Amino acid sequence: MCCCSCSKKDIAAGNFTVHEVHCVRNITLCPYCDEAVAKSDLSHHVAEQHTKVTCSHCPALLMKSEVDQHIAEAHATEPCPECGENVSKTLLEDHKRSVHSTTECPLCHKVVDKTDLHQHQVHGI
Repeated sequence: MCCCSCSKKDIAAGNFTVHEVHCVRNITLCPYCDEAVAKSDLSHHVAEQHTKVTCSHCPALLMKSEVDQHIAEAHATEPCPECGENVSKTLLEDHKRSVHSTTECPLCHKVVDKTDLHQHQVHGI
C-alpha cells in the first residue's frame, strides 16, 4: 500500500501510479480543511463549507459547516419543569428564577416570593 499525496488514501501498489496521475490532474486539498476535493468543485466546496454566516438565533459569526452543531449546542431547549415552556438550556435557571420565584397570595392577591409565602400568610408581611 502507498499513500497518495493528493487524496491521502492508501492505494494498492499496483494501482498507485495510475491513481496518483489521476489525482494530480483532478484533485486538490482544500486550503481550509485539508480535505481532498475535485479541482472543479473547490470553489463550491469553499463557498458551502467555509463561508462565514451569522447564526439565525444569535449574532455569532460561524463557518457554514459549524452552524448546525452551534445551534444544537448553544440553542438547545428543554421544557421548564414548572410551566412546560420550551426554554434555552442556557437560560433555564434564569427563567425559573425570574418567572417562577414569585406567586400570588391566595388570601390577599399580593405577589410575593415563593419562599416568603408562608411568612406572608402567617404574619401578613
